Amino acid sequence: MSGAASIRLSKSKFVAGVQCLKRLYLEVHQPELAAETDVGQEVRFEQGHEVGVLARAAFPGGVLVDSDVFHLEAALERTAALVDDPGVPAIFEATFQRSIQGDPRRPGGLPHEGQGLSSGFRP
Repeated sequence: MSGAASIRLSKSKFVAGVQCLKRLYLEVHQPELAAETDVGQEVRFEQGHEVGVLARAAFPGGVLVDSDVFHLEAALERTAALVDDPGVPAIFEATFQRSIQGDPRRPGGLPHEGQGLSSGFRP
């Protein structure tokens, strides 16, 4: 599709699409219609943060790929370097690019094999 704008699919947009396709459409094409963040959403954001803290505690020595959505190329490069480093026991907020559209993906945590869990990921 030439001329089509590239749309980045975040975890929250993916969940929105699973819940309701119309919600996803509106979040992408008319975000100004979105309601203000409510207390329930704030609680879910806080829970997500707490899960990240617990994951980092469960895999000491893991490395956080600390990049915002505006610096995804840097996150992709940092993740690739960490995946290649056998001394890194886990990677948190790793970023991968694998899809027809090339949309980056960010799982919460990615332990290296031999650390109790296997991600199944192979570069």
